Amino acid sequence: MEFAIVGNPTIDLVNDEERIGGAVIYTSLTIANLGYPVTVIGNHGTDFNFSDERIDSRLKERGRTARFSFNSGFEIIEKGEAISVKDVKGIEGKIIHCAPIFNEISPSLLRYLRRITPFLSADAQGFLRREKMKKVYLADYSLPVKLDFLKASEEESLFIEAESDILSITLGDRGAKIIAGEVYKIPAFKTKAVDCIGAGDVFCGAFLVRYMETKDVYQSGLFASAAASISCEGRGIHSIPQRNEVIDRIRKYEMNY
Repeated sequence: MEFAIVGNPTIDLVNDEERIGGAVIYTSLTIANLGYPVTVIGNHGTDFNFSDERIDSRLKERGRTARFSFNSGFEIIEKGEAISVKDVKGIEGKIIHCAPIFNEISPSLLRYLRRITPFLSADAQGFLRREKMKKVYLADYSLPVKLDFLKASEEESLFIEAESDILSITLGDRGAKIIAGEVYKIPAFKTKAVDCIGAGDVFCGAFLVRYMETKDVYQSGLFASAAASISCEGRGIHSIPQRNEVIDRIRKYEMNY
C-alpha cells in the first residue's frame, strides 16, 4: 500500500518565526509515521528545504515558495506555482490524496488523477481559498470528479460542492461528523492544545491509513481524531504522532468511556 500526496509545501510565519508547513508535508509525515511509503509532489522556491529518508520527495524548485502568516489573522504572503499533469506522471496505482493550499490543483489535474488511481481523496481547503489585500477568504467551488474521501472543516463544508463516498466534516473541539451512507459522530479527545496548525492534515493522513487497513469508517475516524488531538500538543511538524501514541490515546479514552 503506497500513498502519493499532491500539493505545494509552505513556509509559515507563526509568532514571527518561520517554519515548514503545508498540508502536503503534514499529511505525508503522518502517513510515514504510521509506517507506509509515501510520495510527495509539488513546487517550491529556492528558500525551501525539506528531506525525510522515509519520503520520496518529488518537490520541484519552481517559482516561489507559498507563504502564509498566522500572526494577525490568516494572510497569504506568496502564492506557489500550479502543479501540472506532467508533474504527477509515475504515481499511477497509488492511493492519491490532494492537499492543495491555494488553488495549485486544477480541474484538469483532478480529472487526470481520478483516472489513474483506485482511491482519490482531497482536503477541501486549498480549492476554496481566495485572496483580497493579502487576507484569505473562502469562495464557492465545485469539484469536477467524484472522490472516495473528502475532508472539510465545518465552515468549508458550506462552500464546497462535491460527490464523495465518504465526507468528513471536522468540528474542532467537538470532534468530527463523517457521512458515508450513515452519519458517524466522532468524539473529540481531551488535549492541552498548544498549536493546532496542521491538525486537519494529520486527521486526513491518519484516517486514510486506518481506513485502508480496516475499511471501518468509525474506527478510522476515531483513530484520526486521536492523532489530530496529539498533534495539537506541540508545535509544527515535530508534534505529528507515532502509531503507538495514537493507539495509547484511544485505549485510555475507551477505558474512561
